[in-house]
Amino acid sequence: MSDDFDWNDFKGEEIVRSTRAVVAYLNPDNDIVIRQEAAMYNDEEPWIVIPRANVPKLIERLKLLTEAH
Repeated sequence: MSDDFDWNDFKGEEIVRSTRAVVAYLNPDNDIVIRQEAAMYNDEEPWIVIPRANVPKLIERLKLLTEAH
């Protein structure tokens, strides 16, 4: 096998795509935190905080986005 393999030559042809883990949990203020595992090349983990009162609106929006495509 050659070491000259280039993943870009196969863009869009992946059979199994890698994905970073995503978790959701409550923070000490009782808000929802959605956090994504850091990428191999980066130590920082992206995260967002959503106040619990806004969760139903987020869920409805996610449903609409899911059903649209």
